[in-house]
Amino acid sequence: MSENKFKLKTIQELKNHHFLVEKYQRGYKWDILQVEELLNDIEEFNPVQNGFYCLQPIVVKKLTENELPKASFELLDGQQRCTTLFIILNILQQADVLKIEKPLFTISYKTRTESEIFLENIYNLHKETTKLSEANLDNINKLWEDYIENRQKLNNVDNYHFFMAYCVISHWIKQRTPSQLIDFKDKLLFNTKVIWYKVVSEGTSEEVFINFNQGKIELAQAELVKALFVLQLKNETNTELQVLKINQFAQEWNAIENKLQDDSFWYFVSNDNSDEDQANRIDLLFNIVKEKNNKSKDKLYSYRKYLEDFIRVNKEPTNDLDPLEWFEIKNTFDILLEWYDDRSLYHLIGYIIYEKLDDIKSIIKQYKKITSKLAFKGQLKSLINTKYLKEDKYKLEHLNYESPSQTHSVLLLFNLISYENSDFSYRFPFHLFKTTFWSLEHIHAQNSEKFETIKEVKDWVSDLKNLNQNFKKEKEHQHVNIDFSGIDEFIDSLNPKEQISKELKGIMNSLETLTNDIFNKHSLENICLLDGVSNSSFNNDNFTSKRDKLLKIDSGNYINEKGKRIKAFIPLATKNIFLKYYTQEASTFQMSYWGYEDRKQYIAFIEKTFASFFNQ
Repeated sequence: MSENKFKLKTIQELKNHHFLVEKYQRGYKWDILQVEELLNDIEEFNPVQNGFYCLQPIVVKKLTENELPKASFELLDGQQRCTTLFIILNILQQADVLKIEKPLFTISYKTRTESEIFLENIYNLHKETTKLSEANLDNINKLWEDYIENRQKLNNVDNYHFFMAYCVISHWIKQRTPSQLIDFKDKLLFNTKVIWYKVVSEGTSEEVFINFNQGKIELAQAELVKALFVLQLKNETNTELQVLKINQFAQEWNAIENKLQDDSFWYFVSNDNSDEDQANRIDLLFNIVKEKNNKSKDKLYSYRKYLEDFIRVNKEPTNDLDPLEWFEIKNTFDILLEWYDDRSLYHLIGYIIYEKLDDIKSIIKQYKKITSKLAFKGQLKSLINTKYLKEDKYKLEHLNYESPSQTHSVLLLFNLISYENSDFSYRFPFHLFKTTFWSLEHIHAQNSEKFETIKEVKDWVSDLKNLNQNFKKEKEHQHVNIDFSGIDEFIDSLNPKEQISKELKGIMNSLETLTNDIFNKHSLENICLLDGVSNSSFNNDNFTSKRDKLLKIDSGNYINEKGKRIKAFIPLATKNIFLKYYTQEASTFQMSYWGYEDRKQYIAFIEKTFASFFNQ
């Protein structure tokens, strides 16, 4: 789709247009409250104070005579508003408030033949049943039942909603004085405007409609705001200067959009990974500038704010060269880009956003108040330090598998700082981290309940015996004496091809419970971060087997859910664990299991890393 045309049109400027609503669209569905809200909004609007009242966009595609000689445009979006306006205008014409001989514009519904006929003849509806003069909001259903009693061909959901809207509008108009209706009619025709969006596309109307509704062609907040900026630039009287400004604006807009579509940039400033909003990532900048409340679910919040500005500056022309403040959008983007290019700020801000310690809007405000980038970095570090290193539940000795949220946060921070310290060209890939499921993985642990063969049990017991000997070398564990002789004898007496009996399972459960406590299975010293793909491949492996698989995963790639081949992301600290990077004592070094010294030096390294990073 290209060369789509935006403009503002008054309702009066829709004169002699004929709109087509094709079969593939849903029918008319507005209820009483929506119809009343439109009527009241137009009535209560003050043109002197506000200039004009702007409705949501009407999206059309121009039709050729070959497609339908009668129609000017196919309605792709806005048919509910157009239909309601059509009925309002017809009733005003019937009441002789709108003095025209034929409808201002017309609509054809192809959803059902009976619906098209009903809507075309709605002008004469009051003549077909005298009971409509008694219409009120309490007996609409009864009026409808009476009306269709002898007109069963017209009994469908579209016609019911047309009829209901007609009754609501008729009732509303009868409550107004002649002068009030004239005032309402003038506001409707000359002070109510729609954003007219004409689609130019090589595809069929149905393809364009489907693309709109699937989000492939978006007319959400981003397009609406863009339309306002373009319309404002068209106020430039010098034609050559107007073209130059619009072209420059388009280039700047496209450059910003392209960068926001880069996942490595987007996931640094946002946690939003929904496909629905992907095409409108530039909304983030509008919402920052217009200070949208984080709890607000209004997807058009910033558009409404820009619309207020647009109406204001068009009502009261100004010499301001940038009345809608496009400069603020560019400046906000430039700040984000500056942070992205600064590796330290990238890691600090990316972490704060991911952990929701603060939002991007608030961080920008703080940045504008601080005189130096160094002070700004210090403030960001202080924010993280206050949250994680000064709260008891985040202290390393309190972290374990049973506190997944806190443990996950601290391990992520440890990984970020590790990247910051070890490789001055490497940037933590937030886009991979935020679009993948992550879990806490036990470094050295196996779940005996999942064993299926006697061999697995033997290997597990052998692993525990090695770990037990390793721990017994330390003073704090010398008093611990685990007797493996009973289970050894029992296993040796079994046929390796036999299934695991209930008796053996009981012995295994007792041994696992005992060793889990002794070896601190669930404490931070035995936990790392791992992505879901790698985690699922580990099954129930011991340390050596996990290490071998991790190396293979890290050197290869896999197919993700979208069918794209990507490289697995193994966090640096997790790789370091299975490479025994944190084990500095040569005398205790071994690659067979995650032993006592491995664990203690791992925790010591985390403590040292945090102390250095936060200057403690």
